[in-house]
Amino acid sequence: MDGIIRNSLSELLPMTKGENGINTVNAHDLYAFLGSKQHFADWIKNRIEQYGFLENQDFQMFCYDWHGNLLNIRYHNFMKSENQQVSKIEYSLSVGMAKELSMIENNEQGKRARRYFIECENMLRSMMEQRLKEQQQQVDEAKRQMESQQPKVVFAESVANSGDTISMDELAKLITQNGYIINRNELFAWMVGNGYLLRKVRHVGRKRVNDYTPSQEAARLHLFRLNAEHVPNIGLTRYTCRVTGNGQIFFVSRFNGMINR
Repeated sequence: MDGIIRNSLSELLPMTKGENGINTVNAHDLYAFLGSKQHFADWIKNRIEQYGFLENQDFQMFCYDWHGNLLNIRYHNFMKSENQQVSKIEYSLSVGMAKELSMIENNEQGKRARRYFIECENMLRSMMEQRLKEQQQQVDEAKRQMESQQPKVVFAESVANSGDTISMDELAKLITQNGYIINRNELFAWMVGNGYLLRKVRHVGRKRVNDYTPSQEAARLHLFRLNAEHVPNIGLTRYTCRVTGNGQIFFVSRFNGMINR
């Protein structure tokens, strides 16, 4: 029944959204529907003054000149002076004021209009509650995602703050576990090619030895720790880089980014 009333009156008493985002009803439409015997100007003026409706709270008045231009005239100023330049006046009523005017009219049309506005208020309230519910669900989902990411964040912080380092072979396995397949030699070549490591080749007897040291950029980011390894079977010291906690996070993130391109 309620839906039938709303549908039957929505064309006769359409609602529009005002400048402040509030739904309003055109006073001329309501006046015509209620079938008042008074002249419109007298009807709206008497109702406003008799029942204390407030401009910009219960209603807004729009005055137009003979060329259809909107004039900056407020209700009380208009009532206190002669405004020969005004040719047309429109009133936008809040739903609450429209409902009260319908009740005041005390006729069958007023009862129908009042029920219609009550339905509209209930519908708007339901829509607002649904919107608030959806917004709360979005907030809850964002919190859930943050909480699900928390272990990763804690892990990353613990790795970054750890004094432990890993070898290039271990870093290659870590990157592979995260979805980008790469081995130790390929990772060394990538590091050199992208300017994170500097390679220096030297010969010890017949042996060819590769020494790796951090580049200036890598040193600034604290990605590596220079490590001297003694190789007993050939009797020499080889310089290589072990990956710090910062480096582990940095390079795993870099390779994850390459996967997602």
